[in-house]
Amino acid sequence: MFVPALSGLGAPYWDPYARGMIIGITRGTSAGHIARAALEGVALGIYDALQAMEKDSGRSITALRVDGTSAAYDFFMQMQTDIWSTRSCDRK
Repeated sequence: MFVPALSGLGAPYWDPYARGMIIGITRGTSAGHIARAALEGVALGIYDALQAMEKDSGRSITALRVDGTSAAYDFFMQMQTDIWSTRSCDRK
């Protein structure tokens, strides 16, 4: 697990004292494992922020538009899609 709080945590946590972490590594952990954990950490952070936006606005987010460097990575975009599509399970 990688917590991408390299300069604190922004929305929805707002903790400037939070620090990044890598948890659960073993001798078998590769650079690829760490890279994937970092992407998952970022994707889950975006998910948390979007959930907070839905809660605060009282409206459902039905579409996301992505630009910048991350939009060029199909794997990351699919991960975002997969995580966001699970939100209906969280609402029950």
